[in-house]
Amino acid sequence: MKKHSSKSKMSVRPAKKTLSKKHVGLKSDSQSRDVSALILQDHKPIKELILILKDAKGSIAKKQPAFAEFERLLSSHAKAEEESLYIHLKQVDHLRPEGLEGDTEHAIADRLMREVNESKGDDDLWMAKVKVLAELVDHHVKEEETEILKSYRRTSLLKSALKLANSTRSC
Repeated sequence: MKKHSSKSKMSVRPAKKTLSKKHVGLKSDSQSRDVSALILQDHKPIKELILILKDAKGSIAKKQPAFAEFERLLSSHAKAEEESLYIHLKQVDHLRPEGLEGDTEHAIADRLMREVNESKGDDDLWMAKVKVLAELVDHHVKEEETEILKSYRRTSLLKSALKLANSTRSC
């Protein structure tokens, strides 16, 4: 079992504006685009850290500070995402499975982050768990960006159009 300590600091600057509680329960098209844009912006530093964590040639000395930053960013991002995006998805019948899947993947990532922290002292185990976590989050982010956010925006656009059509009929 190898032991390493790292005194170097790894820092990926967080996005200037991030997803926050003020975006919870959004319904309009412009707000759905705003939530989508904020999620995509939050993903940028997370994706940079994923590359470091998945690097098979990367040392534990490089990965430990990257993991600390990854854990901080992912935890805050996931909570806000659950309160803004997934809560909406679970309220729309055809998007409910995607919302539940996202919640499940977040729970697995939370569990893996705890396991990574508990495996300190066994560098091989720590590296294995970090790699699996990075791969899980990488898959999750890609799916979210290519499928889920598009479905969310499409549904929000449709709701906005229906609301506008109904308001013009009542005039």
